[in-house]
Amino acid sequence: MLVEAYAVTRAGEPLTLSNAEMGFSYRKSAAAARGDLIFTGALFQGTPDDPAAITVRMDEITARREASQPIRAKTGGSTFKNLAGDSAWRLVDASGWRAKPYGGAMFSDKHANFLINNRRGHCRGPGRSW
Repeated sequence: MLVEAYAVTRAGEPLTLSNAEMGFSYRKSAAAARGDLIFTGALFQGTPDDPAAITVRMDEITARREASQPIRAKTGGSTFKNLAGDSAWRLVDASGWRAKPYGGAMFSDKHANFLINNRRGHCRGPGRSW
């Protein structure tokens, strides 16, 4: 859990924001949305547990993600932003684009909001070989 985040204003003033002051909501933070802060660090508090129990939980999370998302494919992650009151994957799915190719990409058959790169050798950059 986030305890506090450290930021600097564009004027160079250091700030420490509590978890509550960050104003978190689904995939958003009101503090980050202000646009005038540069985040430099954070303090998190974890909960100790038995290493075997942690491994079991991690395996469960990975299995659940693998069943519903193309985690082993070359994607940029979830592609489209959800609209108010509806999810992007549902709209893509309803339009008939699930698993359909478009150029060198295709919409995933597992989760319609993921675009998969089907081309080889077209992604260049640090640490990328495909």
